[in-house]
Amino acid sequence: MNRLKELLRHTRKAPMLSPAGFVVRAAFILVLYVIARGLGLCEYASFLSGTMPAGALHQGIKMYLGVLYLLLYLGAVVGVPVLVIAAGVFYALDRRYLRRRTASPRNASAVDLPDEMA
Repeated sequence: MNRLKELLRHTRKAPMLSPAGFVVRAAFILVLYVIARGLGLCEYASFLSGTMPAGALHQGIKMYLGVLYLLLYLGAVVGVPVLVIAAGVFYALDRRYLRRRTASPRNASAVDLPDEMA
């Protein structure tokens, strides 16, 4: 239980523009989509074809729930993969840049020249 609390605390404090931040936001969108799918909001997306599902809810609420589900669906199908791929690329570039900068005793802003030319 303590490990779960520690993980939640760490993910909450993840910077927005970092690989961990991208993954946390992707997981958040995915959890919201799974909850919406579990609650059965997908049937309210039928407003796209011009039909309304049967039920006791007001027509405006049905459309609102349909739009909410549609946005969560698009976020899960389009946004989550983009965030995960961006996190992977960002992590790989960050690791490569940090490894190069820490391995070289020279100034990081200087242009790296081959030893023959330096």
